[in-house]
Amino acid sequence: MGFQSWNFLHLLSHHPHSGAVPGGRVLDLYDRKKIIMPCLFVVIVSIIILPFSSSLTMFIFAAIILGAGWAFLYPALMTYVMENAGAAQGPAMATFTAFGDLGTDWDQ
Repeated sequence: MGFQSWNFLHLLSHHPHSGAVPGGRVLDLYDRKKIIMPCLFVVIVSIIILPFSSSLTMFIFAAIILGAGWAFLYPALMTYVMENAGAAQGPAMATFTAFGDLGTDWDQ
């Protein structure tokens, strides 16, 4: 059957939405501050491991761990910012999503 690029692109197009349900549910159950630090640690460690991967399997594993950490970190950060923005929620949201334009990829 072989590799077909449309399968990869289809999977990639659903990536930003894949963590929304479990990430949102965890945010409903636990305090945001308790979620942000462990997820940040997972993201940092996986970003450090990723470029030093010695095999494709290790690279894919590190990428999956990075995606899982980010799936919980991004909604937690967004919620934390919005809860603490007060009346300035519009500028807070704009500033938070503008980081994507700087290359930080914070806007999923």
